[in-house]
Amino acid sequence: MPRVLTRYILKELAVNFTLSILVLTLTFLLGRAMTITRLVLEYGFGVGFALSFVAYILPSFLIYTMPASLLVAVLATFTRMSFDNEIVAMKSSGISLLRIARAVFLFAFVIYAVTLVVHLYLYPWGNSNLKRLAYELTTRKTTQALKEKKFYNHFQDMVLYVDHIPAGRSKLMGIFLMEREGDGSHLVVVAREGRFLHLEEEMKLLFELKGGAIHRTLAEGGYNMANFSTYTIELELKEGLLKKARRGKELFPGELLKTIREKRLRGEPTVKFEIEFHRMFSLPASVFVFAIIGLPLGIQRVRSARFTGFGISIGVLMVYYLLVKVFEAGALTGAIPALVALWGANTVLGGLGVWIFLRAVKERPIGVVTVIEGAMLNLWERISKLTRI
Repeated sequence: MPRVLTRYILKELAVNFTLSILVLTLTFLLGRAMTITRLVLEYGFGVGFALSFVAYILPSFLIYTMPASLLVAVLATFTRMSFDNEIVAMKSSGISLLRIARAVFLFAFVIYAVTLVVHLYLYPWGNSNLKRLAYELTTRKTTQALKEKKFYNHFQDMVLYVDHIPAGRSKLMGIFLMEREGDGSHLVVVAREGRFLHLEEEMKLLFELKGGAIHRTLAEGGYNMANFSTYTIELELKEGLLKKARRGKELFPGELLKTIREKRLRGEPTVKFEIEFHRMFSLPASVFVFAIIGLPLGIQRVRSARFTGFGISIGVLMVYYLLVKVFEAGALTGAIPALVALWGANTVLGGLGVWIFLRAVKERPIGVVTVIEGAMLNLWERISKLTRI
């Protein structure tokens, strides 16, 4: 009987989890559907670009939607079972809450393992490749915005003028370029033709000029001129989207630890990188917190499984992520260590979950369920009256 019960609960959890993660993921993607469509139509990016964009951005959704979907699955499964008196039947058969919890934590462990892999490897992989797509998008958007016989100042400390742009845009004719250098001097370059060079691996945008001259006015006075056959300049956008330094979200665990050690040796702040490192492990572990808090809340007697499970899910998620932000803010200000901050929300809500679980084992009522149920039903009645009007 226990094996049959375990398979039954696991099946229910898997169905609700799959439905929840599909809905949440599609909701996120629909919010970016217009952006992807515009990029494909306006800038000529193919379907491959759209698919790559989705693949790279999905891990940043999944690290949040998978724990959230686990909570929704647990609450949806057990509020429905409670509403249909299946929990009462199990207890009457001598099946304890601890026996039921085994199946829940077995399912939570599977989701934890998958979420951990996504966060440790797919998340930094996706962010790194997404940055490369941003580079490709930005450079193509910038270079395609050039117009004939107009001054263009989207590059850092530089003004560009192009006399003629052939139809294919493979090269630009009649180049005038003025650049302000760090020492206060000005560089003026006049060239017969030029073209953009995209070095995607190095995240660089170069401008190759041919057949021209360099005129330099010095800050302390004076003037130099030099002719060239080929001259190459590295361009930098004002928006700063082509920064080559990798952020914490683009680093794998080993790279994060190495970066933290190196910055400590140089006496530089490391808190942002420490936060990213500990988040890789604390966020996946939140599935166990949601499991231990969702099970006892879900088995409470309810009048409407549909509204109560949804309302409790929203409430728990709001409290959890509010705690996460509060603790992270404390770490950023130096009030608490990053290790304590990133595990703070799990500790607080996990402790609350253990307390609620023990009350449920002793079959004591949990008042928060009644409050949430009443609020959700009251809200639904008001909406129903408005729609009838």
